[in-house]
Amino acid sequence: MKSYRKLFLIVAGFLGIISLPLLVASTNYNACEFAKKNTTFIAERTQEALNAPTLDLVKFHSFRALKATFNSKTNFGDCGCEKALGTINQVEKNLRSVTKSVALDDARLFLEIASKNLDLTKTNLLDYTKEHLSAYGDEFLVMNTKEAVELQGGIAIDSKTQMDSVIEKSLSKFEKSLKDVIILVDCEKAQQFIQATVNRTNVALDDPGLSDAKKYYHKRVLEISNNAIKELSGCENKG
Repeated sequence: MKSYRKLFLIVAGFLGIISLPLLVASTNYNACEFAKKNTTFIAERTQEALNAPTLDLVKFHSFRALKATFNSKTNFGDCGCEKALGTINQVEKNLRSVTKSVALDDARLFLEIASKNLDLTKTNLLDYTKEHLSAYGDEFLVMNTKEAVELQGGIAIDSKTQMDSVIEKSLSKFEKSLKDVIILVDCEKAQQFIQATVNRTNVALDDPGLSDAKKYYHKRVLEISNNAIKELSGCENKG
């Protein structure tokens, strides 16, 4: 007797994949948020360098700031804020100049410039996240990643449009997987499986705290599942 466990797991997996974009913002990873935290860390190391009494200590703390600047480049690139990427690049150049300085006054001058560029970086990131914050609200943070920009031919599109695209693409895969269930799985088992999905979705929709995006997602899952049940209607009586 053929087992359908694997197919059911695949369908359930697609439901998990669909949920993933909705949970992105609830995870700690967000490129712009990491870029902000990195900027703060670099600024603290820069200030330590400014307060250092000797050139050797100035260079020590500046090197720590420089290393953090280099390591954070991926976050700045993925965030998609070109202005912040530009100013953090200037910070890197300023800090490199500090490490090459032979006079304490020169080193501190470069550190002052780096500190001003770090302030600009913070401002650029703040303005960018405000401007590009998803129309879905706080649950969805900035989605204008470097990869997304490249996929759009170098044009940054707004977060809501990107999120709509991701959700619809995932829902399309889910719909296709349900069609496979209808074709390949025994009628009664297919009905039970899809009905269970409908029941879970209805429970989810009863949550009063759902965001508009999650409501949309669950309603679309419900619509697709109900359409699949209609296709199966009466199949148990067919030859």
